[in-house]
Amino acid sequence: MDLELISGRFSKHDAEKILTDIFQVKIDFHEKKIGTLYQSEESIKHAEKRIKELQESLRYVLSRIRNHPREMVDVNAHVSLSLAAPITQ
Repeated sequence: MDLELISGRFSKHDAEKILTDIFQVKIDFHEKKIGTLYQSEESIKHAEKRIKELQESLRYVLSRIRNHPREMVDVNAHVSLSLAAPITQ
């Protein structure tokens, strides 16, 4: 199932805000996972690594937007959802 979340042309300011908010939701998700009691060391390390990757990606994309010569930016965001088969025991 494909879902179109965002499809439009935005000012640089609005594009930065939208993308920052999207990335922050994912960062928050991983931070909450780290904060739960029953996470393995491996899961925590993975979440910490993913947070760093997301922060770096966000910095990169914001830099590209800010250095873009035009005032408007096209933003398209899609989610592809695959539902897994039930686990059988």
